[in-house]
Amino acid sequence: MGAFGALIITSLNGSFNLDLLRETSYKAATVTTMIFCILIGASIFSLIFRGVGGDLLVDQIFEMMPGGKYTALLFVLLAIFLFGFILDFIEICYVIIPLVAPPLLMMGFDPVWLGILMAINLQTSF
Repeated sequence: MGAFGALIITSLNGSFNLDLLRETSYKAATVTTMIFCILIGASIFSLIFRGVGGDLLVDQIFEMMPGGKYTALLFVLLAIFLFGFILDFIEICYVIIPLVAPPLLMMGFDPVWLGILMAINLQTSF
């Protein structure tokens, strides 16, 4: 039936009014504003982190890990898994992945498979 059908049935029953529409619109705008604040904050954090050389530090840490690139990949996947318990996927995608993906890509991992591994890992951490 869908949302449109439910809206029509609700309006036909007489329980639909402008106060309900106003409250629903306000809540939708509040959630949308929160999501955009997270996106803007994550973008600013990533720009500042890269500006002060944080991406080079992450790259050096990954290169110094014993076991090579697979240990770095395992560390990143474990960190994403643990962050998934306390953060939403939006925060992880906009804060954590831009910090760790470029060094992993420079180590020679395929971008498609790296993205698939991270996406599956995010799903299991939910």
